[in-house]
Amino acid sequence: MDIRKDGSSALLYVILHDPYGHMERKENAIAVYKIGRDALRFVELMEDSACLWSPNDLSVIPSGDIYVTNDVPGSLAMYLRSESSEIAFYDARQKIWKIVADDIAFANGILAETDRVFVTATQGDEVMVFPRMPDGALGTPETVVHVKGPDNLMRYKDSLLTTAHYDDLAFLDHRKDPEKPAPSIVFRIRPEIYVKDVVYVDSGETISAASTAMIFQDNLYISQAFDPYIVICDVPVFLK
Repeated sequence: MDIRKDGSSALLYVILHDPYGHMERKENAIAVYKIGRDALRFVELMEDSACLWSPNDLSVIPSGDIYVTNDVPGSLAMYLRSESSEIAFYDARQKIWKIVADDIAFANGILAETDRVFVTATQGDEVMVFPRMPDGALGTPETVVHVKGPDNLMRYKDSLLTTAHYDDLAFLDHRKDPEKPAPSIVFRIRPEIYVKDVVYVDSGETISAASTAMIFQDNLYISQAFDPYIVICDVPVFLK
């Protein structure tokens, strides 16, 4: 999900798998809602089978342009760790979708800014940055930092926060059996100097397979891939 300010309104963008309730993951879409005081109002459903073939994460910039990661075309590609992921782009002015990057090893989290786009390659073990052109196209990527199994990305001041999956077998075991823990780790990345620092580490006893980390009002919020709760803790002193 992502939120964009549109004048005095706020819009929520949500990736939907199986938007028509066919009980099969063959169709994907992005639903847009206007955020009200105590309710969401549906605005539109965005679809494009060629560009939204396996959407994982999205990021919207102030103009309304959208970037979406498509992770893997199937389990075989995941098993082979193939560079088969793509990044899709929605041009809000022309109202068209197109693919703007490919050959990524499991594109996962994405964070778009006006001049650049950050992406995690979970099976490539890196956080990448693409220069963003005025027409929305992406230039040649650069590796910001190497991280084992990075997941989602969130901005915090001049840094980025990402979670990471360091133990593939534990992650898969936890997916099958919630009683089996999987380690969780959160990194702070300073992209301007290509440095990462550890913010939070847990063996999986408190939270397993952490997927997203964000900071709000001096609290660190950590969600996870499979279990239905989040962990809230104080922000480390070195981040304040």
